[in-house]
Amino acid sequence: MVHSNVHVPKESFPFFLFLVIEFAIVTAVSVGVSSQVTPTFQEIVVGQGLICTQKSHITNCQMADEISIDEGGLTWIFWGIVGVFFLVWYLGLRSIVFRKVKLK
Repeated sequence: MVHSNVHVPKESFPFFLFLVIEFAIVTAVSVGVSSQVTPTFQEIVVGQGLICTQKSHITNCQMADEISIDEGGLTWIFWGIVGVFFLVWYLGLRSIVFRKVKLK
């Protein structure tokens, strides 16, 4: 005799597994797309390549040997794109894709 308030793990495990697989797919797609899109923003976060020194009110700038890249800015852009994917999927598209059809 089984009570109606007893938790049976085998009934909830497939749903949890579905959520884990869904999260893995969303993560893989968002990281993959973000890694392909991030280099297009590289020119935006590239520094001018100037080395500036200031003595009193006079600023003296010379061109550096190499253009400096702000890797921190690219990292923020990368994870921002990943975050946008999560927001769009979990707040917008997921409810539309997995809509339950109500029978009348």
